[in-house]
Amino acid sequence: MDAIIKKIILFEDSGEWKGQCAIKIREALEATNSVNISGNFVNRAGKILLDPLATPDLLAGINYPACVKYCGHNQLSTVFNYEIFSAGINNYFLPWIALTAQLPFETGENDVLANVMSFCYAVGSPMLITYALATTILNQHWLREKFLKLEASDRPLHSTSKNVRIFLQENQQLPLRLSQEDGSLASLIVLSDNIDWWEKLKTSILLTRRGVTLSLIAQILVAALSWVLTIISSFVSSLGNASEALALSAGCLWVWLWPRGGVNFGQGDLKGDVLALSRYCGLASRNAMGPEQINEYPHWSQLDSEFYQRMVIAVIIAVYVQWGTTGAGIIIAYLTEVTGLGCRSGGYLLYGAVATAAFFCLFISSIFSHAAMLRHQELQVDRIHTLQRGTIASPGSGRAFGRGSTHGRKLALGHSALRFCAVFTRMLGRTLALGNALWIILSTIWELAGFYDNCWCDSTYISKRAAGWVLLFVEKDDMAHAAATSWAGGVLLSIFVGATTCGVFWLYCRGSHT
Repeated sequence: MDAIIKKIILFEDSGEWKGQCAIKIREALEATNSVNISGNFVNRAGKILLDPLATPDLLAGINYPACVKYCGHNQLSTVFNYEIFSAGINNYFLPWIALTAQLPFETGENDVLANVMSFCYAVGSPMLITYALATTILNQHWLREKFLKLEASDRPLHSTSKNVRIFLQENQQLPLRLSQEDGSLASLIVLSDNIDWWEKLKTSILLTRRGVTLSLIAQILVAALSWVLTIISSFVSSLGNASEALALSAGCLWVWLWPRGGVNFGQGDLKGDVLALSRYCGLASRNAMGPEQINEYPHWSQLDSEFYQRMVIAVIIAVYVQWGTTGAGIIIAYLTEVTGLGCRSGGYLLYGAVATAAFFCLFISSIFSHAAMLRHQELQVDRIHTLQRGTIASPGSGRAFGRGSTHGRKLALGHSALRFCAVFTRMLGRTLALGNALWIILSTIWELAGFYDNCWCDSTYISKRAAGWVLLFVEKDDMAHAAATSWAGGVLLSIFVGATTCGVFWLYCRGSHT
């Protein structure tokens, strides 16, 4: 028994939970119940040592029941180490939180709540913000392809084509309405009198762009340098340490911020009357008596295959970034001894799952919203047709205006259902994103404060249940050797995901501002 006690003493440390647990185990061994606890010693694989006195070198920890009995919350509370907390906050947490200030919120000068929700959307669901960014960049690329021939032509108005393209690509997040009233759209396109107007519009738009600033570069460099130095420190001095694994995996989790830095979400001259201008621009057929009506909301069949392709590609990129960075954190936390799904890896898995659910709720909400507005548009058309046929009842007859036909009543019923689904999924997505943002921030702080240092978390109880164990008596070198591959793999995975995403975005963004 003396050999076991001497080994346990080597791992006693009043500044850490595991070190205090080792003290509790040693005190129990020295008491009269030493026989009871000696039957709960395990090796690194979690196997009970049948004769620990004969093989003290194999002693690595205790099983979960013994940990609860001697080191549970009733016997040993959370151990807060200010040095670990301060180092983790400064090296892992604050640099990344500071970098979120460069996210393109821009929701209103005095609208604090909207800006807070934008932060929660970004942190609570990186998949959502990545999808929005990918959609914006893919749409810009599509616009450049569509305007390529017009801008390369030697027609007098080729410069206007460029200005129109810049206007469209820089205002994707704004609700725009094309009006055919009095031929305004056609005149904006072809009349030389409007060339100066388009040039001034382009200049004013580019002046409001949020480009790559020195503050952005400085914050990215600070966050990246801090993370790199912490990675080096982790591999040199703390490789295999469970607490350090959580901090390192937390850093990998925030790599999704890199691709977002500095990206903003955000011809001859044939003059004539309104109809002639519209026909020249393709906005009216040859036999039409006036410009064609442009609906506010295009029908699903009017959206070409390229639109759906861009949507699918954006979703794929969003999934890749979300689970590439989250997966890196899960790998490090899951494969650090004691391996298995525990508080750390389980917390990251929950974060990724909720982030994905929040994205799909908001994505589906946008589909429901578009469908609802299509129904609203059809109701207005049905109303006009009813008026034209003269079948609408008088205001005092009790019949709903615009719903005089059976078709109109069916549209109204479907419209109400779609509106409900759109609002419900949007509110659910917002709630999930808000809760997830709070969760990942609190989870990181809790880990640094020692909240996850307990029998339940360190034994990976979620996956092993009562068959789990806690490693207390393993040298740092042995822990480091076991963790080297998984830590390196997780870090490289997060770097690879961030770098490839930046590369893809850069390729699609080339020439978008010229």
